[in-house]
Amino acid sequence: MEQVFFRIVKSVVMAAIMMASAWALTGSVRIALVAGLVPFVLGMTNIMTGVAYSITAGVFLLAIAVQIIGFDTIVEVKADAEKILHDAEVVRSSKKTAAPAPSPAPAPAPAPAPVEAPPQK
Repeated sequence: MEQVFFRIVKSVVMAAIMMASAWALTGSVRIALVAGLVPFVLGMTNIMTGVAYSITAGVFLLAIAVQIIGFDTIVEVKADAEKILHDAEVVRSSKKTAAPAPSPAPAPAPAPAPVEAPPQK
């Protein structure tokens, strides 16, 4: 009985942590509820609890990092990265579409000198 009680409490606590973290990251209550169901259901059924709790911990740490760094900074870094990738793609595509410089044609071989027949005696 004691094991069941602790399993329920642990599942509820992990679900609450996941829901709070997902809500802080997305701002959507629906997404937070769905994300919170994952550790709750897996914890209640005692299936893959290590994976569920690891994912919860990762989302929790990500939410803390986003709150410390600031969402505006992340948006700015993303915009800069997209600009760099776009510029690199433009350069790459311009290299592909540019016609290669024609190689100089080899000089024509000199015409052979006419062979004269030897004088007959």
